[in-house]
Amino acid sequence: MTRELPAHANLEHLRKQAKRLLRDLRAGKPAAATEFHSLVPIAFPGRPKLADVQRAVAREYGFDSWPRMKKHVESVARGSGVMEAPVPTSNGKALAEPSSTVEEVRRKEEDLFIPDHLERKGADGGELDDRLPLYRKRQFDSDIPTLLGKSSEHAPLSLLFLDLDHFKQVNDRYGHPVGDEVLLEVASTLKAICAAKGHCYRWGGEELAVLLPNYASGEAASLAERVRHGVSKLEFQNYPHNVTISVGVACHPETSPTAERLVKDADNAMYQAKQNGRNQVFNAISLKHADSRRPARTRTLTEKPTLGRRTIPDNFLLGARNAWAALLEESWPEIGSSLLCIRDRPSSTIEDVKKTFEPVKRNPHNPGLAAGFYHESAETATAADIRMNREKLGKLQAQIHHTQAKHDELERSSREAEAALTGASPGDEQTIREEATRRLKCLHQVGDDLIKLQSEGDVLDKQLRDQEAFVSRSELLDFLLCEKYAVTPRNLANAVAGLPSMKWRQSVSRCSTMPFNEPYLHYRVFETISKIWGDQSQEFEDPPVRLFRTKLLKLSKKAGYARQFLCDNWNDLRLAIEECWKSKQSRESIPFVVTSVFMRNATKQKNPVERILAEREKLEG
Repeated sequence: MTRELPAHANLEHLRKQAKRLLRDLRAGKPAAATEFHSLVPIAFPGRPKLADVQRAVAREYGFDSWPRMKKHVESVARGSGVMEAPVPTSNGKALAEPSSTVEEVRRKEEDLFIPDHLERKGADGGELDDRLPLYRKRQFDSDIPTLLGKSSEHAPLSLLFLDLDHFKQVNDRYGHPVGDEVLLEVASTLKAICAAKGHCYRWGGEELAVLLPNYASGEAASLAERVRHGVSKLEFQNYPHNVTISVGVACHPETSPTAERLVKDADNAMYQAKQNGRNQVFNAISLKHADSRRPARTRTLTEKPTLGRRTIPDNFLLGARNAWAALLEESWPEIGSSLLCIRDRPSSTIEDVKKTFEPVKRNPHNPGLAAGFYHESAETATAADIRMNREKLGKLQAQIHHTQAKHDELERSSREAEAALTGASPGDEQTIREEATRRLKCLHQVGDDLIKLQSEGDVLDKQLRDQEAFVSRSELLDFLLCEKYAVTPRNLANAVAGLPSMKWRQSVSRCSTMPFNEPYLHYRVFETISKIWGDQSQEFEDPPVRLFRTKLLKLSKKAGYARQFLCDNWNDLRLAIEECWKSKQSRESIPFVVTSVFMRNATKQKNPVERILAEREKLEG
């Protein structure tokens, strides 16, 4: 006999009822098991899932599925008058016989229980998760055979596996609503960065996945680094700390020949990222010739070009080098002049390098590559110190992982003892109470040990970042002062791509033969303005607007899009020249300052008056 649905019932009340029943079932309470199996006339192997318990709660009130009861409650709450009658499950046509298997019942209920989730569809009709703006794992299972069939050596398919670091502590300390807020923000950031490039999925819990067609592993690793940096900068309304993620990268056919191996390699790479200290990206290609569960940072840190195994694979180094080139070309108008000053001043220090890279920190497109150069503090260290601390941090993180697992098991056993105490007979009550007290004491001790280990890990991680900052700045300063290479974005990218895992000379040696992408517009505009300015010996009291206009129009149209962009935005260029002259810049820094101000003016949002003025002053020719 079913219960009458209370008039005050709402979805939150019913959800709490389902969670209470699920908790009691997992605690082994006989009354809960009797209640559950009387409502679900089949034998469930193992522990019931929340979906099974929700269905049982729905049947308790006479509904055959949770979505039908949800629809009924929502219609009453809106006052729409739409009252959906319960579908009988005992006196009417039964949904399943008592002897039915779980699979048969779920298959028959698929059109009842699943449509509530399938109401959320992506733009391409894919199934969306019921809480996050990502596709469901079922959609992943449907998509991967198709995408894998279209991939080849020249059109690879990469897979990213992402997992939030220490996410359980968010739920434990701040509650599941805050955890849901954090997970939603991370998923939204992932979608904003990757949705136009591939397909984003919720794999399960706090694990997310991205399929990237036509992405080699090095390119996918660079994109993953952008996602990692974007997540680390998130701010939350109800959670006062930063959140980090660990990302594993795998690629078909580069690292993984089959779909199963692709998933396994990406998962192993993500595990390795956590073993190495979390908050990082790890490429499965580094595991290709090694055991996937062995710590990956035990090789020598300093690159030896002629001896031993290379510390960074070529494709990963290529991705890092091209990402560096893009960042430096975009930031060159702000940092190029200062870098040239460092080169020309033998007394320059690593503090000058830090100040030079401060504008990169404010760059909205900065993926975090240059963090070591503008990091607040630096600790004197050598490559050997960094290698030792990386190994120590990896071992410490493994110990934290083991202690966390032990803490979770003790927490479960402590709840089990408390549940057993409520149903114990008077003769057994004292024994069970003593056992519950002992388990609780062990739980508190392990909890204290876990906090201590995490504190040690945070201190060591900060020290490692400080040491990496020192090595990176020292290597770049050495590159600038050696005067062997011209100071250009591409030469700098070759030098810093491998830092701090290798010396700048080894990085240049390996990167110099790798192809570059097309230069960014910022640097092409800078080159054009530098060509116009040239080696001017004439002194100008007033802004040389006419000089720039005349030389710009005389430039060949073969100069490409940069020339056309300057002509179309002549009003912004004129204002930039006038602003530069007001600030009394040196002759050598004029192309840098003019380009910086011009790009800022040309790319900002304009009001109608500014758009009309810009259109009227556009140069033709």
